[in-house]
Amino acid sequence: MANISANDWRPFTSFTRGRLMPQPEQISAVAAAIDDNPRGLIICGPDCPDNGFAEKVVALARRTGYPILADPLSNLRHGAHVDELVLGGYHTWLPTLEGLIPSLVIRFGAVPTSATLSTYLETIAPENHIHVREDGAWADDLHLTHTFVRCDPAALCEALAGHPGDMASGRDRSWTSLLTGIESGMWQQMEYELHAAPFFDGAAAAQLLKALPDGSILFAGNSMPIRHVDTFDRPSKRNLKFFGNRGASGIDGNVSTALGLAAATGRHVTALLGDITFYHDMNGLLAIRQHELENITFIVLNNNGGGIFHRLPIARHDPPFTELFLTPHGLTFEHAAAMYGLHYTAIQSGPTAASQLAEAIQNHARPQLVEIMTSNHDDYLQMNAVFARVRASLNAKEPVVV
Repeated sequence: MANISANDWRPFTSFTRGRLMPQPEQISAVAAAIDDNPRGLIICGPDCPDNGFAEKVVALARRTGYPILADPLSNLRHGAHVDELVLGGYHTWLPTLEGLIPSLVIRFGAVPTSATLSTYLETIAPENHIHVREDGAWADDLHLTHTFVRCDPAALCEALAGHPGDMASGRDRSWTSLLTGIESGMWQQMEYELHAAPFFDGAAAAQLLKALPDGSILFAGNSMPIRHVDTFDRPSKRNLKFFGNRGASGIDGNVSTALGLAAATGRHVTALLGDITFYHDMNGLLAIRQHELENITFIVLNNNGGGIFHRLPIARHDPPFTELFLTPHGLTFEHAAAMYGLHYTAIQSGPTAASQLAEAIQNHARPQLVEIMTSNHDDYLQMNAVFARVRASLNAKEPVVV
């Protein structure tokens, strides 16, 4: 079959949509809330717009002193707009913020990936919680929103950043300094702990994120891969774009989605998937040959089962846990790679795993499958141990009162 490119796609019906611009009363109401609350947070979940929103929300953060907790699928964690106010390590350090509560939260996008962030918000129940979405879709399963503002988020941020009011400008920035300092210290400690710890799934994800070339596209599969990306992706000024299938679809069609992304963009796509996810949609690999897709690398974390279920209470009840939830398969995917025409690399856990992965990521000559062999049980233990050591380090630092 002929190669598919973005230029070949001609929809039968074209749809257009105008921008829903913020009204003066909406701008004034949000500005007044900011004026009254010098200690605030901006949370950017998945599905934030890409119409210059990143630059405009960072400008708002600078004006107000509100740090941004940026979900990886918000696509705010990487780019020229990133500065010290764009935070990505909150999954690790939020549990250390005992007694430190923002009085205002401004949310953009869909429900964040991090369960730790959701738990934190549910626990503190901020006095003022504003959610901004242009499409009007409800994305607050905790029902914490006090004010829903339906308008173009980029336009609202631009209007607020240029608003003539006080907007918390010139106020005490100890809240801002505290959170940006915790973020910086957390990443320094995390780098040390990952280097010292045995190689595990989370360390593999961290190495992948660190080694991605500028201009890369990453597709993060559901279950643990997107959670690893959320946890170990440090904000930077690199030009990186992240995509994922969040929602009730679960692991369905993740291979096919990554291949569709490669076909649509024409750019090299790296897909980080779990073994069950890869196995579940393995027949999607046929599209590589059918549509001559050369620009794809699959990184499969093969820990022989659904490791995410170690995090649920059912893990204490075996044998049904192993058979019905963990579902170990005992397979490797070398023959699948051969059948569908992918270059295959197997990486075993060990001292050379990180360097092998970094080398494989740079190979864009042909479609490839990189299979990383780990243990789902060891991954769970190692990740918890790393979190415990990093959080202990943060707790050991002299507390700052704000």
